[in-house]
Amino acid sequence: MRLSYNVSSPYVRRVSLLAAWLGISDKITHITCIPYTDTAFRDKNPGGLVPSLELADGSHIHDSMTIGYYLDQHYGDGSLMRAFTSGDIPRLVLYSEIEAMQQGLVKLRQDVMRGEKRPVDWYIERYRDTSLRVCESLNGQIAALEVRDFVTASAIAALGMMEFRCPDIVWRESAPELALWLDQQESDAAIHASYPQEL
Repeated sequence: MRLSYNVSSPYVRRVSLLAAWLGISDKITHITCIPYTDTAFRDKNPGGLVPSLELADGSHIHDSMTIGYYLDQHYGDGSLMRAFTSGDIPRLVLYSEIEAMQQGLVKLRQDVMRGEKRPVDWYIERYRDTSLRVCESLNGQIAALEVRDFVTASAIAALGMMEFRCPDIVWRESAPELALWLDQQESDAAIHASYPQEL
């Protein structure tokens, strides 16, 4: 399998964590890709989404959640995506909080990439506030993050992105248990290897 990816993408990190937890990292070749400038990639992936997993038959699977389903069905026991397949509402609520933080962080990053020089406005503050509130919420749910699944991979990826791309969001003081948990996760070689990098 070949994974087209961007080394700083939190969505790619989700897939990398799932592959590591399934013990199949060695079955995936990583191909660095800048989706909006790679015409061949866009021909196979019109939406330009990374990660994109190319299978042996040449077909492509896009989006971290869809790839997660594929990997869990073909290499796992169904536990990585169980929250979604079983309708585990508390776990899905946890995921929705993490996803809200992730989307806000991506939007903050997009503003930086646009190079806009403007005062901080209400929506930027809203995304920062959302990130802080989700961290505080997760701080009280550490036990729920001990399950190695897509939800936990999403939390690790979002927190890693926040530290990598938005270091001015000071969250560790208001969520000390979460900070300790993340540090413990990052000490795992497979998780550490997936940490985002500059292109």
